[in-house]
Amino acid sequence: MDDTTVPSFRGDSSVPGRGWADRMDATRGALARATVHLFLTRGVAATTADDIAAAAGVSRRTFFRYFASKEDAFTEPLLHQADEFAPLLRDRPRHEPLVAGLRAVVERIATTYASMDQVLPLYRAVREDPGLVPSIALFNARLREVIAAWAADRLGSEPGDLEPQLFAETAVAVRETVLRLWANAPAGTDVGALTDAAFDHWSSGFAALGGSHTGNC
Repeated sequence: MDDTTVPSFRGDSSVPGRGWADRMDATRGALARATVHLFLTRGVAATTADDIAAAAGVSRRTFFRYFASKEDAFTEPLLHQADEFAPLLRDRPRHEPLVAGLRAVVERIATTYASMDQVLPLYRAVREDPGLVPSIALFNARLREVIAAWAADRLGSEPGDLEPQLFAETAVAVRETVLRLWANAPAGTDVGALTDAAFDHWSSGFAALGGSHTGNC
């Protein structure tokens, strides 16, 4: 497959964040998928809106009908990925400590990646492009909202209260730390082991939070 041939990401477990494609209309989803694919295969700087439109099989005009820029086309699937955490978190047992519940969800999402080797080049490409810093910030903000809302529900509090906010902020920080260390680690570093170590260290401070609080049944 060359870098202009965009695979069908719909329901494809080899592509990070596959679920978002099923919740977008066909054209918008095709453009977002093409954006992720070209960022991964060509790099962010070398990819243009025209390239994305061509790869998705639509006109340049159609691209700009849906997105203002290539950065916007990348941001939307990121936000969908953050939203994917919400139903998985809600399905965790209510008596379960928060760290344990989040850890299980992170591990489950990781199983949708056929190869984590696909994630690392994209992460590096995104981090090296200043134009995508706002996209990452928006993703992290959305993920914090999702986690804080879930934590508040389990604790019987409000999302803006101290404990849910502190839990969500540190959860996102753990994720960012693992990705940054992984990106800078020697080839072949086991991201699963790195994630486990990070959760082990984090849980030493949060292990019991939510464990004895039943919340609303």
